[in-house]
Amino acid sequence: MQPEPIPTEYFIQNCLLERTIRDLTDGWRIEMEQLQSILTQHFREMGIFFVAPGHAQMLKETLMHHLKHSVEIQRILKKLDQEELARRNTRMTET
Repeated sequence: MQPEPIPTEYFIQNCLLERTIRDLTDGWRIEMEQLQSILTQHFREMGIFFVAPGHAQMLKETLMHHLKHSVEIQRILKKLDQEELARRNTRMTET
């Protein structure tokens, strides 16, 4: 008997807790819920709503690739970095 496929949301949530992915996202200022939402949307756009256990490794690699190369994620990270830089500059001019 084969294990049942799991919903994409749970698969992504579990992947985001794994050490290799946490190492990648550790310094990011983006919330994990926002990352999960972006990744879930990406998988849904590809037509993936459930993950069969036999496809988990391949989809984890796809998830890692999307984390590294997503234009949307990079745009959010860049915006957050710019906001942090602006806050630092404001604090420096106030002192």
